[in-house]
Amino acid sequence: MYIKSAKIFGFGNLVEQEFEFDSNLTVVFGPNEAGKSTLLAFITSILFGFATKKRPYEQYIPKTTGRYGGELVLSVNQHELLLRRTGGSTGGELETFIDQQKVDNDTFYKMIHPLTKDLFKSLFYFDTNEMLKISDLNKNELMQQILAIGAVNSGDWLATAQNFENEAKALYKSSGRKPPINQKLLHYHQLEEKITQAKRSLPKYLSLQQQSDQVTTKLNYLIQSQQETDHRVQTLTHLQQLWPSYEQYLSLQQHLDETVNAAQIETTYEQYQQIQTKIDLQTDFIEKRRSENAANQSVNENYVKYAEDYQKIQQQLPHIQTLVSRRETLQKRIAENKDQLQQLQQSNEMITADMTPLSSEDLSLVSQDNTQLQTQSALKEQLTQSDTELQLEENKYVRDLNQIQAAQQTDDSPAENQKFLNGLILLGALLTVVGLFMPSIVKIIALAGVGIIGLSLYQKRVVVARQHEDMAEDPNAQVMLQQVDQIKARRHDLGVKLQDTNQKIAALTQELASINQKYNLSPEFDPLKLQPLLTTMTQLAEDIQKQESELAEMQQTLKAFDNLTEFLQESLSQSPIFSKAYFDTLKQAVQTYERDAAENQETILAQEQLQGWLKQQKAEIADLKWQQQQLLQQYQFADFEQLQQATQDLKTVASNQERYKFLSEQLQANLDQLHQFDNLKGLEAQLDSQKQQLAQITEQANQLSQNANDLTVDLAQLATSDKLQELQQQLANLQTELLDEIQDYLLETLTAQWIRKTLEAASQNRLPQILEQAERYFKVLTIEKYEKILFRDQNIYVQTADAHEFNVNELSLGTMEQLYLALRLAFTMTLSDLVKMPILLDDALINADQQRQEQLIALIKEISQQNQIIFTTAHQEFLAQFQEQTVIRL
Repeated sequence: MYIKSAKIFGFGNLVEQEFEFDSNLTVVFGPNEAGKSTLLAFITSILFGFATKKRPYEQYIPKTTGRYGGELVLSVNQHELLLRRTGGSTGGELETFIDQQKVDNDTFYKMIHPLTKDLFKSLFYFDTNEMLKISDLNKNELMQQILAIGAVNSGDWLATAQNFENEAKALYKSSGRKPPINQKLLHYHQLEEKITQAKRSLPKYLSLQQQSDQVTTKLNYLIQSQQETDHRVQTLTHLQQLWPSYEQYLSLQQHLDETVNAAQIETTYEQYQQIQTKIDLQTDFIEKRRSENAANQSVNENYVKYAEDYQKIQQQLPHIQTLVSRRETLQKRIAENKDQLQQLQQSNEMITADMTPLSSEDLSLVSQDNTQLQTQSALKEQLTQSDTELQLEENKYVRDLNQIQAAQQTDDSPAENQKFLNGLILLGALLTVVGLFMPSIVKIIALAGVGIIGLSLYQKRVVVARQHEDMAEDPNAQVMLQQVDQIKARRHDLGVKLQDTNQKIAALTQELASINQKYNLSPEFDPLKLQPLLTTMTQLAEDIQKQESELAEMQQTLKAFDNLTEFLQESLSQSPIFSKAYFDTLKQAVQTYERDAAENQETILAQEQLQGWLKQQKAEIADLKWQQQQLLQQYQFADFEQLQQATQDLKTVASNQERYKFLSEQLQANLDQLHQFDNLKGLEAQLDSQKQQLAQITEQANQLSQNANDLTVDLAQLATSDKLQELQQQLANLQTELLDEIQDYLLETLTAQWIRKTLEAASQNRLPQILEQAERYFKVLTIEKYEKILFRDQNIYVQTADAHEFNVNELSLGTMEQLYLALRLAFTMTLSDLVKMPILLDDALINADQQRQEQLIALIKEISQQNQIIFTTAHQEFLAQFQEQTVIRL
């Protein structure tokens, strides 16, 4: 929880004022009676209520206004909490808002529970008067405040425990005489002495007395064993309680050898902060120079702020007007081209979007291929026609020769007749096939068929040869055969030429098909006829694309110009954009700018000089930031956060070393015993064994105690002296009274101890943690002069580095304040997990010397990283150690 802002309606001398607070550290500076303490009192009153008339000196009712109260805005768990408290009964009227939604006030009270106004001022509010009470602070008071935070209703329980302790002291005091138990114990010892003297005169009593003494001796031995075993049980129980600290001790011991280049990290961090200080100082100087220049120079703000924009408008205005005219023309052309392209697409539906015009090379190639294709097609037609004519002529000669052969075959024998020979060949084939499917012996039929076929073929060849001889003898047949051979030769030549022509036609057709495919043209369309149309449509599309691209660039230029005139939108909004009225308004604005420029020339020159100086300063600041980056890169830090983390890790290592030292001192007396156990289970096993042994010894002691009681009864029965019986009766009565009162005493003492132990357990035993943290703070504040804080006999002592001890009353006023501050700050930080509130320091540095002031400021800055601190001072020399943005000046 931290305070973000405060709004004061009226509170003391603070009226209608608002303050912003840093989430870590805020310094409130002002002279005496400026309202520093009043501001802290306002914060406390808004949180816990205004003082009532019972405490009139704590009321801050304003004298000059009727409004009493104000508002606080706090950040709680990433929610905004607004508290508004105004004058009224029972501490004022409170309203609570969370994230601007009104909620019940109990929601806020639960957030700060168990804090009250007095407890808050005791824990989180520090002033000089409070610090002087260090001599009155003791361990019980500190423990009571711890319990008040750490346990619910602890105040009532502590009061009950105190009542039990007072009643126990009324019954018995170790050095007293008047308490009843003290008086009865004295009387008891006197009666025992009288009984001893009376017993010595009895005859048989001594024998039983001897037995009783022996039993008593054994009983005492068992009691001693019981006490020793009980001591071991207590020791092991104590070791069991120390085991978590022992494990932490061992864990820290493993990391003691880790080496950290502390000097390098500290030097780098210091150098980085020195550069940052230069940057902050230079930035502050720039702001101061700007403020002074603003106060001394009276410049037309509109001219100064938009001078550069006016100059750009003045330079670009003629071009923009031309551009607007050009845009209208271009838009018209685009529309015309789109209409023309759309008409061509609608009238030529066979043209698809993927068709493209041929290149000049491919166009020339198509033209050549078409010419060659026509030539080859005509040649093919001629060759085909010539072949047909030759075939007809060849058929005529063949018919004539067949007639001559037919005439010659009429005189042939059957063996020379072709039809007869063909029949024999068929018969042989049939016999061969049938013979193959017959049994092996009958397969000879197949051989006979093969023989018939061979003989028939031979006979046919003989017949053909003889026919040719006959034809050769006939002059007409000889001429015809020569003509047939010549025709066949010519047809063969024609066939070769026709085949070559077909191959050329196929190659040309394939080449044209490839071109069509390349340009996505359908085979049924002539590319040469489509070329003009495709070229026109493609050119129109390209023109539209270029024109739209040019138009887009114009629009960007015009949009940039319109953005440039954004600061004149109030006067330009009445005219359509880029209309004549629009440009007239701009020209009028430019003329006004020129008039202002003429009127403020000297002022402008001064401003330009300031701008030049500012650029130089910004360059120097950029150079300083570059030096910071180089410093980080030199020591291999990615950024300042990593350097901060390394610094924090360095503090963690130092804290671990201090914690290790503290644990070493805390466990020093028990380390040897703890080293004997490897783990907690081994220790617990031995503890259980000792407990069992203790139970056995206790049982034996009870048995012997019973025997001793029996002997006592026997001794009482043997006693014959009336005086002895009377004395024994008095002793028995007194013993009964003593036991009753001792039981009451033990009950009240143990009850008080139980209450305190239970509350300490509820508060997680925080006192050792607080003392450890306080010793570290006190060591820092006193520049390591004092190392330990001790509570002894309800007094506080401090121990120096050379082991000298001093009572708190022996310290100087400044050292007492530092001790009080160390204890309170340690208390606040240790309990921050239970309740976390802003720390209010009212002029805490007044009695410290300069060196310790620097230590205290460093400690305050460190703590403010974890808990918000609002610190007041009237000493201006302290302000140099804080950033200006964290200072509130009253």
